[in-house]
Amino acid sequence: MMSATEVREQIKIVQKSITSTYSRTYRIGLGIIVTYYFLEKVNLLLESYGAFLGKAKAKHSDYLEEIGNIDKEIKTYFEHMTKSSESNYCFKLVNLGIGKISELLSFIEGLDASTPEKKVSKRTYEKLLKENETNKRIIETLVKYKGLPELNQLLEKARNVKLPTDKHWVLALCSANLIEAIVNKKLEELEVSTEGNFEKKYKRLAKSVKEREERDISQLLPMALYKGVRNKLDHASHDNRVTPKEANQISKIVISLIAEVFQ
Repeated sequence: MMSATEVREQIKIVQKSITSTYSRTYRIGLGIIVTYYFLEKVNLLLESYGAFLGKAKAKHSDYLEEIGNIDKEIKTYFEHMTKSSESNYCFKLVNLGIGKISELLSFIEGLDASTPEKKVSKRTYEKLLKENETNKRIIETLVKYKGLPELNQLLEKARNVKLPTDKHWVLALCSANLIEAIVNKKLEELEVSTEGNFEKKYKRLAKSVKEREERDISQLLPMALYKGVRNKLDHASHDNRVTPKEANQISKIVISLIAEVFQ
């Protein structure tokens, strides 16, 4: 059976190929796309991913819908890649596809790593999603109906000067800023130092959980996504809007992180 580790090795090969000059000379019409060298690397990745996915679906039949939703996004990125007329955009689509593959690998590994007694049931998973929807509705209510006047006044003032502080921004901001609090809280419970930057703390947490609880949480949080979201919210909120999809994705990741870290 193709393992997640083998798929990740193929991902590294593709990522390395993106920076190679051997990937940028193939022409279709007037557009510069990519070489067959690069396409070969991508095809090998998709073959290994496909083999892994087939086994994962057979093993986790209760999660076919969740797996299928992520797989659909992955296929969309790679399908658009083949229609691209510019190499940099093509590489961007590949990177987005790789990110979703990594997300799916981590999701499957989480299911594989769970013992029968601890395995998250379909009902529990759906409950987490339902709680996420509830959280979004609470935020919408607070903003729309002034359930928290001080917050509503603050956001209204921000919107008056054209800052993109809508409900999606609020959800993403709350989610992103909870991540470090989650990590610090678990480190304190384990009586482990909370010193250092976030990346060091997360690695320290993953190591401690693996040693003491025999669980691997190292892949739960896509570090690139975390850094990107935090940077966007904390340093560029004045001219960057948060889309509903972005807000929903980051909140789902944080809800899953809470469930896995504190199980």
